Amino acid sequence: MSEHPIHHSNGYLLSQICKLYRALANQYLDVVGVHQGQELILCELAQRNGQAQSELAGRLCVQPPTLTNALNSMEKAGLVQRRADGADQRVSRVYLTPAAEEVQPHINEIWEAIEERAFANLSPDERTTLYSLLNRVYHNLTSARDGET
Repeated sequence: MSEHPIHHSNGYLLSQICKLYRALANQYLDVVGVHQGQELILCELAQRNGQAQSELAGRLCVQPPTLTNALNSMEKAGLVQRRADGADQRVSRVYLTPAAEEVQPHINEIWEAIEERAFANLSPDERTTLYSLLNRVYHNLTSARDGET
């Protein structure tokens, strides 16, 4: 048995890759004035603008208080707006602002550049295989979180 078996595990490697990926993303995102994690919120809202805040937290796999803190900062920066749901005043819906819509194409370009850098030495088939494998890992973890087997 190795002295440090964790360093040779898939989970450890994936964790290190995520840290490096996020650090690179932060460098690029600073240029457009968006902070870590905010780009994911903006991208999710670009797909489904006006989501309930609780739904958005679920889609992003974050705790509601974490999302609330991020949305507070994003509102101050003029990127999102929260409004009460017309049918249920207890529900807060989140909307992109025109400023967010202007920055969205830059976020897409940033993610494409990072994706290209990260996977530059992989063939298209290898990229497809990796996506499929990571998608299965994601499903395993979200199923475990949701109590499925």
